[in-house]
Amino acid sequence: MQIDVEIKRGFDDDPTLDLISSLDVDPKSFGIISNWSGSYHILEMGDHFRSYIIDSEEIELPKNGDFPCGQIYDQLTHKTYATSVTGNIGQCMAVIFATSFLLSKPGDIVILDARRPFKKRKTPDFLMRFPNISEKCSDLMRLDYSIQLPKWWPVESKARREIINNSREPQEAALLQLISYWRTIVDEYPKNVGYGLITTFVYKSEKKLIVNFILPKNPELLKEKLISLNKEKSEKISELFKSFKTMHNYLDLGETLNDI
Repeated sequence: MQIDVEIKRGFDDDPTLDLISSLDVDPKSFGIISNWSGSYHILEMGDHFRSYIIDSEEIELPKNGDFPCGQIYDQLTHKTYATSVTGNIGQCMAVIFATSFLLSKPGDIVILDARRPFKKRKTPDFLMRFPNISEKCSDLMRLDYSIQLPKWWPVESKARREIINNSREPQEAALLQLISYWRTIVDEYPKNVGYGLITTFVYKSEKKLIVNFILPKNPELLKEKLISLNKEKSEKISELFKSFKTMHNYLDLGETLNDI
């Protein structure tokens, strides 16, 4: 099955499709990759991939004619997709992109789990190494070769049935998890702050993978904000970075948002 891929610098509306146009994914290979790339323990992910993604199965539930219709509740007409399964699918699609396009190997991909004192903090799904990111993405990211890219990149994956009206909801949610990670490492690895990758797998009608490369725009200002947040011992990241209009002061979110 061919999955269309859109690669973007920040959140630009126009993807850079000439880098890679699609990924070829089949249930068997998907099931094998999911054995080591999905955080949830789910048997036969290849079967789920076929049912959820390829066949788009919708299992109908029996209807009760005596149901008392109201303004709040309605009957569930079809079984819903399990969020743990769709979450695993989103994670696996991120890994397939990394291994296919950026030549990452299993040893370059780590599933993250926050230690006990930090369990309440948002945590991205992965840390990944991208062996050929400079070669593949230099034009996209407009790299200054005097800047050393991080060895490990935080990666947050999302999966959505559909994206309505070009909503950036999944990217905004993912960005908060990257910010939480940067906050955690800002003292020990300040040069890594501001770099990350977000993938969003859309699986209902138009099946595609949206890939957003996140880069720092004003790294010193971003570091100052994160350090002040740590000093305040505040968990309210969303209040500091509550909109893209605020975020674009710190991050290179692409021309679409840098002009806000």
